Amino acid sequence: MEREASRRAEITRQHAGSLARLREAISHLGRPEHLGRLSAEGEAIEQRKASAAAAVEEKEAAIAVAKERLATRSERPDRERVHDEAQSALQNELRVLCSAAQELTHSICKCDDDLARVEAAKAKVTDDHARKLASLELESALFDSSKGSTTGW
Repeated sequence: MEREASRRAEITRQHAGSLARLREAISHLGRPEHLGRLSAEGEAIEQRKASAAAAVEEKEAAIAVAKERLATRSERPDRERVHDEAQSALQNELRVLCSAAQELTHSICKCDDDLARVEAAKAKVTDDHARKLASLELESALFDSSKGSTTGW
C-alpha cells in the first residue's frame, strides 16, 4: 500500500511538472511577437503590392501615349504612311510596356495570394494557441480533481 502511494505521488509529481512545462511552452507560442512577425510580413507584402499597382498605372499611362502615337501615325494620308524605324520602335515599345504591365499585374495577384496565406497563418496560429490553452486548462482541471481522488486514475 505504501509502495502504491509512493508510486502515485511520483506520477502526480511528474504530471504536475509536465503540466508546468506545457503551460510554459504554450505561453511562448501565444506571444505577440509571433503574430507581429506575421503582421510585418503582411505589411511588407502590402507595400510590394502598392508599389506594383503604382508601376502598373505608370505603364498604362505610357501604353496610352504609345497607342495614341501609333493611332496618329495611322491617320496620316496614304502617301505619308510609312513603316519606318519610328513606327517599329513605337510598336516594340508598346509590346514591351504591355508585357511589363502584364507581369506587374501577375505580381499583384501573387501578392494577394501571399496575403491570403499570411492571414490564414495568423488565424491558424491564433486558433491553435486558443485550442492548446483550452486543452491545457481542461487537463489541469482534471488533474486538480484527481488529486483529491483516492481511487486512482
